[in-house]
Amino acid sequence: MMECQTDFAVEEKMEIERLKMHKEILLEDIEKLKNQIENVMADIQGFKSAEDKEEMNLQILKAFVDLHEFSHLNLVQALRQFLWSFRLPGEAQKIDRMMEAFATRYCNCNPGVFQSTDTCYILSFAIIMLNTSLHNPNVKDKTTLERFISMNRGINNGSDLPDDLLTNLYNSIHNEPFKIPEDDGNDLTHTFFNPDREGWLLKLGTSLTRSLSLFLSLSGNCTTVHAFISDGSSITQKLNL
Repeated sequence: MMECQTDFAVEEKMEIERLKMHKEILLEDIEKLKNQIENVMADIQGFKSAEDKEEMNLQILKAFVDLHEFSHLNLVQALRQFLWSFRLPGEAQKIDRMMEAFATRYCNCNPGVFQSTDTCYILSFAIIMLNTSLHNPNVKDKTTLERFISMNRGINNGSDLPDDLLTNLYNSIHNEPFKIPEDDGNDLTHTFFNPDREGWLLKLGTSLTRSLSLFLSLSGNCTTVHAFISDGSSITQKLNL
């Protein structure tokens, strides 16, 4: 009888040890889980801070653009005013956002001129490229009025803009180039207005209703690609070669 009690006591001790080990493992797992939760919460807070900062930057951009009064100005006149008021940043994404903000403001000031802000946005880039073509001595193949009109076919939500509107915009740039604040040549402004080479490429899609126009600006080892898709969307990207 005494031997059975002794064996039972040994089993109890072993079970107690196993429970202790299991408890230690659980505590370690709990500690790891707490650390993971803290890291996740830190990431969430970081994302929130980044979103808050991005939202604040967008609000500042909107406030800056809203300071401009574009009413009763044609698009070239509005672009002259806008591009002279600041230096374009060196990141393509930032330029894209600033041009989107410009297009929104111009359309708000001049309702009915374009069917959508996308039309204004695309035409604004086309005008900037026209300025480069006509006034950069490195560009030998100057864009003609006919080519400029042809390049902008169908950008007004699938419809064509009036030829007289495009002609007036073309003549304005032909007679007087854009004036921009001085730059050091290290940002995208230099590539925009002073490329070594530039030109259009047209890529037709599998459907006749969709095409891709690419405008390439090359300056030194930097290439800026502006992609205009027939559905009204566009992409701008700076590439270092």
